[in-house]
Amino acid sequence: MKGLLLSLLLLISAVTTAQPLPVLQWCLDNYPNRHNYPAQGLPYGPTVDLMRELANRSGFELSFSPNTPFARCLKLMQDGQTDLMIRLNYSDERNSYMHLIPYVRSARAEYLYLLEQHKDIRDMAQLSGLTIGVIRGYIYNAELPNLLIKNSKNVVEIDTEDAAMTMLLYQRVDAVIAPMQTTEHVINSNPKFKNAIKIASLEFPFQHNMYVHIGLSRKSRHVALLPQLQAAINSMEQDGLIQHYYQNDAAVEPVEDKPADQPAAVVKMLKEGSD
Repeated sequence: MKGLLLSLLLLISAVTTAQPLPVLQWCLDNYPNRHNYPAQGLPYGPTVDLMRELANRSGFELSFSPNTPFARCLKLMQDGQTDLMIRLNYSDERNSYMHLIPYVRSARAEYLYLLEQHKDIRDMAQLSGLTIGVIRGYIYNAELPNLLIKNSKNVVEIDTEDAAMTMLLYQRVDAVIAPMQTTEHVINSNPKFKNAIKIASLEFPFQHNMYVHIGLSRKSRHVALLPQLQAAINSMEQDGLIQHYYQNDAAVEPVEDKPADQPAAVVKMLKEGSD
């Protein structure tokens, strides 16, 4: 009888002291081939697998926001109304309202797009006299503005990749510098672009690659989990999981030597926005 009573007391004690896992919301949109967000059902894709593993190793439960535009997610992070974002380039402004944890390094993230009939461009000097479109809000490599100042006639900001490809198609600009993955999706999804636009051979002579980050809102109720998130990313790198999740993503490379200092913010024109 005493043994049964002791067992019951131990069971009650375990139930009352057990704490539920904290729930952190990941704010995300539909990013084809990385985190697909169907009209019905939960997000899926390699980035989703990465975030689930991160949650498991960090000791929290992952929840998903509704399909939310990227800029809106940034605002929610700033206000502390959501907890996590992924695949973020660094800017001083973002760093002011979220902790940025590097986990992959950009490879050839930005490409130069031309009309199919345009002569190929292999060297920065060939940009001389051209009007170059860039995507408003996208955070480019910090070295790009100086390269453009030295080599091109005019730089035009364009709201979206779709609008940029349209302006290129109708020769409102001579070339467009744009993020590879989202632009490739735009081109492949639109027949009028698919056979009319190509990628130039030019590789920008950047001295340093940018890093891609996971963001944790500084106003999150669970901001104390930052050390666990950092430790989990490190352990996932050591186990080869970061490389596994990004093995088919040409835009990024696994982080080997993380930057000791974050890069300075780029000039205002290329400073803040998506990616």
